[in-house]
Amino acid sequence: MTLVQQKKGGRYTKSDQKKRREEVYKLHFDYGYSARKISEMMNINRNTISNDITILYSKLNEEMDKESVD
Repeated sequence: MTLVQQKKGGRYTKSDQKKRREEVYKLHFDYGYSARKISEMMNINRNTISNDITILYSKLNEEMDKESVD
């Protein structure tokens, strides 16, 4: 398991954001960790992690909706 390095303020690049969200996905959905625990593990603001999880759930819901239409 690799953890994305902490950023010291400012915006994330698209590449950094993608890597972080992939790691958040694994930790939350595969291992069941909470946003608070992921935030501590990755040393990233909890609001950032919570936002990532919200976005990931939204994307999963969109995918499920597309599958149900097909």
